[in-house]
Amino acid sequence: MHNKFERRCIACRQVKLKQEMLKISRINNEYLIDESYKLNGRSAYICKNNECISKAIEKKLLNRAFKTNLDEIYNKLRGYIE
Repeated sequence: MHNKFERRCIACRQVKLKQEMLKISRINNEYLIDESYKLNGRSAYICKNNECISKAIEKKLLNRAFKTNLDEIYNKLRGYIE
C-alpha cells in the first residue's frame, strides 16, 4: 500500500519515497527543480540515479509529463548526473 510520501518515477515507473527523487514543479508557467519538496503545483518525479535522469533527458519524458518543451530543465538535470 502506498503512503502520501511515495511517488512514481517517470523514467523507471518505480514507486519510492519522494526524498529519494528529484521533484520538477511547474509554478505559474515556470519550471523548477524543487529541492525543498515544498512547492505546490503540477509536479513530476525522477529517481536520483544516473540511469533514470539520463533516460528522462534522452526520451524527453518531462515534455510528455508537462505537455511542453523543457530544454532548460534538461540542461539543469545534466548537472545531477555523476
